[in-house]
Amino acid sequence: MATNERGAITIHVSLSLMALLMFAGWVIDGGVWNVARTQAQVAADAGALAGADTLVLEPGAVANAKVAARSFTNLNGVWGQAVGDSNIDVNFPVLCPDGTTTCLRVDAMRGLPGADGAAHNNNFSTFLVRLLGASSQGTRAMAMSQVAAGNAVQCIKPWVVSDKWTDTGTGAAGGLTSGAWDQMDTFDPAVDTYTSTSGFKATGTPNDYGLQLVLKQGSTGTWSSGWTMEIDLGSNGSNDYRDEIEGCPTWVPVVGLYDSSVSCNTRTDENPEKGCVGVKTGMSQGPTQQGAGVLVGLDPTATWNTVAQKVDGGCMVAGTCVDKDGVSIGISPRIVPLAIFDPASYVAGGYSGTNGVAKVENMLGFFIEGMCDQVYPNAATRPPYCGTNAEAQKSVVGRLMNYPGQFRSVSGPASDGTFLKVTRLVK
Repeated sequence: MATNERGAITIHVSLSLMALLMFAGWVIDGGVWNVARTQAQVAADAGALAGADTLVLEPGAVANAKVAARSFTNLNGVWGQAVGDSNIDVNFPVLCPDGTTTCLRVDAMRGLPGADGAAHNNNFSTFLVRLLGASSQGTRAMAMSQVAAGNAVQCIKPWVVSDKWTDTGTGAAGGLTSGAWDQMDTFDPAVDTYTSTSGFKATGTPNDYGLQLVLKQGSTGTWSSGWTMEIDLGSNGSNDYRDEIEGCPTWVPVVGLYDSSVSCNTRTDENPEKGCVGVKTGMSQGPTQQGAGVLVGLDPTATWNTVAQKVDGGCMVAGTCVDKDGVSIGISPRIVPLAIFDPASYVAGGYSGTNGVAKVENMLGFFIEGMCDQVYPNAATRPPYCGTNAEAQKSVVGRLMNYPGQFRSVSGPASDGTFLKVTRLVK
């Protein structure tokens, strides 16, 4: 007996169309989700790095770091829409993959619950899948950043400054504080000792962040705190030296922390990237004044906040920092990188003139306040470590702070106490 198969093809076509629709929905809406997920990750990464960058120059400014993290996360849209502050969680400090609690974490959500389980309703629409009842979907991303120690820097200024030592001097020879290092001490190799653990430190208790230091010329036997020499960067004459202070000439090499693979005993051992730099005694007074004056003039309203231990005002707040050539930069031109050398090793070398080499034990950021006589025009109330009026006219005064650096595999190891910092994504 014949059967009636009319309409059978319709059923098959309907099932096939449904399967095709589901496949097309998976391709199209799945593709949308993948794009949105990538965009969310980019946004979270940008926010995490921005927060860490803020902490480099302002280690205690957690609130500012969180604001920067949210702002930069929102600058990167997720499927055509900013995530929105209420859908961004920023936490600091949190546990890092290396076991330390120094990380900043950013979670960006569009329509999915956060790590705390809180709901977020900023979903984005589906296309074909909505025909199957799902009208929206969501995504989220997490990024974790960390401020870590750097060990090298570009555009070093031509000043290498003595590291802090363990001072045992007493009485008049003991500086401002008997038996402890201060800005009036003089290094006496017969009784004073130096190790890298006694040097300037950016972290720990106590630390030297925000310390006011005066960069001064030293002469044999009177190596005072702030004792500064000129790094021989290969320049010729006072004009080149001034250019090295004001900017970043092409001949200035990358300088790293000292690596023990070089002996650093004579000028033939000179290797800036491995932290062995050739030096000249003294600081040229005129070019030093002129170069420091140019940098201060590029950001004249910036000041050092002695309570918050950071730079206040100026171009960094306004986002208008430029170098001497008018090129936009993200940091005040008054914040410069300095190399810090091992005083005991240098004194033991018995150098004179231009034959010396110095071991770079640390690096730091230095906020240039100005020349001592300009920062403290009243000689009666001027700090004693500025020296005489004549000495104050040729001594640069500033504050120790962090500086954004680099990491070089050929340079020496960096300690947690270094002022040179790098930011990195760790998750």
